[in-house]
Amino acid sequence: MTQTFTAKLNGSRVGFKKVDLIRAVVAGKAYTEAKRALKFMPNKGAELLGKVLSSAAASAKEKGVADRDLVISEIVVNKGMYYKRVHPASRGRMHKIQKPTTHITVKLNAVEEKKEDAKK
Repeated sequence: MTQTFTAKLNGSRVGFKKVDLIRAVVAGKAYTEAKRALKFMPNKGAELLGKVLSSAAASAKEKGVADRDLVISEIVVNKGMYYKRVHPASRGRMHKIQKPTTHITVKLNAVEEKKEDAKK
């Protein structure tokens, strides 16, 4: 049975689409490979996704699973609430400003390496 480790980040101040583009790049990769790819991305979403990924790996390490045995099984990026602000306009009017938030969930699976039999 494979072990699953989960980490969540709710309400991060970055747009949903910006994080979703980065999710598509690292989904399904090994933990070390994904962490290396995120390290060189200049986006704020990459930094946040890297922190959530590290958090899930830390919970795996606490259970005694090595980083090299972890694979990203699922990354879920959902829209959060919008912070609503206003910008003053002419003639006493106001223009809406909506600042989006994002919920990020990462699930890692521990992959057990198959040991070859010496009887061959």
